[in-house]
Amino acid sequence: MVLPSTKNLPEKGTELFGGSIFLDNYFDSSRKNGKEIWKLKCNCGSEYERRANDIRRAQKIKRRTLCNVCCRKGNSSLPKLKKGDQVAGCEFIEQFLEKGDHGQTFWRLKCECGFVFERRAAEQNHAHKKGQKKLCRNIHLHRDIKIGQRFNRLTILDFVKKEERERLDPKGNTYIEKRTYAICICSCDNKKIEVLPEQLRKGDVQSCGCYQKESAGNRFRTHGKSHTREFDLWAAAKERADKHGIDFNIDVEDIFIPEVCPVLGIPINISLGRGRRQPDSPSLDKFYPEKGYVKGNIQVISWRANRIKSDGTPDEWIKIAKWCQEEDVKKKLDQQI
Repeated sequence: MVLPSTKNLPEKGTELFGGSIFLDNYFDSSRKNGKEIWKLKCNCGSEYERRANDIRRAQKIKRRTLCNVCCRKGNSSLPKLKKGDQVAGCEFIEQFLEKGDHGQTFWRLKCECGFVFERRAAEQNHAHKKGQKKLCRNIHLHRDIKIGQRFNRLTILDFVKKEERERLDPKGNTYIEKRTYAICICSCDNKKIEVLPEQLRKGDVQSCGCYQKESAGNRFRTHGKSHTREFDLWAAAKERADKHGIDFNIDVEDIFIPEVCPVLGIPINISLGRGRRQPDSPSLDKFYPEKGYVKGNIQVISWRANRIKSDGTPDEWIKIAKWCQEEDVKKKLDQQI
């Protein structure tokens, strides 16, 4: 058994610099290499313990020796913050003292990613003095995933840490692994789910499951127009859009072939197959060419009307201009409504 040292050992009841009273000492063999511990009594009346070497050094440099509670209460090195103040890139919420005699001052903070966490006040304040950012430990959240951000049908509301499984550290000790999940709300029916942030970033999870159900249903659902002239016009427009990089979001159901061309007033012949164009063949026209094949911007007119800009007669151009003017007014009125 190792006995405590008597070097610079004060007598019992001696008042140390700062107000604490020496009570006793002992040797703690449970600590690494063993440590001499002093039992002290603070000015506030509470008894506490501290390593002997720390007390001897404090007495040598004339640093006050008090219990941790009294030290934190009179700690002038920490700034007095209000709720909402920014400190090292985080929003200050509140200050509290860790439970126990060896407690330390902690700050409850809100990171810029939205995660609320706790950290030693001295550590956060040190980074603040240096003008550095010291955020929460969820490093992946600080890159491209934040509260309010939307991924496909999911919008992030908050983050939560969950215990997952038991693992071993490098020393062979067991610990419970915790992982951060994003709490998301789906746009289909406001259903909330928990998703790993990396799954959102990679696109592995896009909804609460509604997207998969819809896509599976559409895979076996047909429009019933596979061998019609409307489908031929849609497929040809799709090819042109893919080839030239034109916007395209129309469905086969959006295409309606009138009996008479709305521009020239000539009958439209739909009996010809795809690729065999005549002046009276149906043609899919983009009213505003720069918008592409998008909903509300397409109409079926005769092939002659679609090509008349390059080889038409003045009378035909007047008809085209009059029709375009009327249609332009209609579309603007529809947009206002």
